[in-house]
Formats: sequence, structure tokens, C-alpha cells
Amino acid sequence: MVNLIDSKGQAIPCRAFLDCGAQTNLISHEMYRKLGLEGLSVNIDVLGVSNARFKVNRLDTVKMNSQHTDYETNLKCLVVPRITSHLPCRSIDIANWKIPSGLRLADPSFNKPSDVDLLIGITHFFPLMKPGQYVIDHGLAELREKELGWVVSGEVHDIYDPVINSQSVNAVSIESLNEMIKRFWEVEELQDAVLPQAEEHPCKKIFRKTYRRNDSGRFIVDLPLRDNVDLLDRNRSSALRRFFFLEKRLQQNPEHFVLPIY
Repeated sequence: MVNLIDSKGQAIPCRAFLDCGAQTNLISHEMYRKLGLEGLSVNIDVLGVSNARFKVNRLDTVKMNSQHTDYETNLKCLVVPRITSHLPCRSIDIANWKIPSGLRLADPSFNKPSDVDLLIGITHFFPLMKPGQYVIDHGLAELREKELGWVVSGEVHDIYDPVINSQSVNAVSIESLNEMIKRFWEVEELQDAVLPQAEEHPCKKIFRKTYRRNDSGRFIVDLPLRDNVDLLDRNRSSALRRFFFLEKRLQQNPEHFVLPIY
């Protein structure tokens, strides 16, 4: 549990998840709405498990305070609809866990499934670490000391429920700018047109024979026409109707209108 500072300077309690596999910090839409922040409009690709990709369009800096120490920091967070499912996936019986009473747990209800509204990634994961470590018992999670209090870390072996129906995996990364640019050009790149050999040579011949440059510097070339052009439907009236419609529309915009040469 941490405190996030809203737009009015008030502390809002928030349940956070520490994820050393995440290259960025995330905050849920719901928590972001409570903070009343505005942020920046962005367009970022975020990658998850199995290369799952989703778009993020909001970035903001969120001030975070510890509930147990005077530690405070600013987190650059991407705003996402939801970070993960309830954590833990199911309730954990900690009746036999011998947790020293003097340890201030960052989340006293860590064993009960609940929403996670903040994911703290690698940029702050290790700076939050402190040297304290406590092993509860064999087969149980460990306690690690953080600036936010003592947190639970590790795997829990429950002999009463050996079959686990769901697992939670969190790992996110931001696609690098180079990769985004590369994908953009791969999508936008024009593929080489493959023309039938029988039609390719006449087109080249017409181009070499007719291309020229007028007094204004424009290049002019005759259109290559097929031999069976006479088989086309007569569409002169339709073409003229569209031409006059376009001419009328351009006349309303003198900046783009050029008088036609008949």
C-alpha cells in the first residue's frame, strides 16, 4: 500500500505491485481518474506476455509517498484500462505464518485478493530495496524490506490446494522508437509491382517515346492504352458530370482553383 498525491495535494491510498520485469510504470484508469490529473497525450505501443500488444494514449507523472517512511518519489506512468487480475489469485491462509510483530508490512492484507491500481517497474524496483530479509519458513514466501515497508516475495506451496487453476504473470515493455519506425516503414513501403511481360514492354516504349517537359517544368507523358479500349462502356457524360462538380467545388476555394485549359 502506498499513497498517491492527487491534483489537490491529498493522499489517495493505492495498492501497488512491484515488478522487476516491467520496463515502465503503469496506473489504472480508475486510479488515474481519482487523482484528477491531466497528463500528456501519447501514442505508445506496450508489449506484454507472448508479445501481446496494446496502445497507450496517456502518460503522466504521479507523486508517490510511502505509508511507513518519509520516502517519496515521482513515477512516470502509462495509463492503462487494467493492470492485472486480483492479486493474489486466491486467498492464502497465513494463520501459521510466524511473522514478527515488529515488522511493518507494506500491505497487511497481502494474502487477500484485491485490485492492483499501480505497477512499479524496474526503474524504481531496486532503488526501493533495503537490506532487510526474513525467511518465514520452508515452502513459504520471504519478507523483503523496502522503502514502502516489508513486502511479501516468492512462491507459496499450499499442501491443501496443490492444483492452481490460474497464474498471474506480469511483464511489460515499451517498443523502442527504432522498432516502431522500422515497422512503420515496413507497412508503408511500396512493393515492387510485377507487370505481365506482354504489357510491360509497350508501356516502357510509350514512356520513352512520349515523355517530355513543358515550359513550367512539368513532365508530360501519354497514357498507355490497351488495344481493346473500344470495348469500354461509354462514360463521357458521367466523366463530364464529375469534372464539372469538381470544378464548381474548387471555385469555392480560389487558393486551390486553377482555370482549366480547353
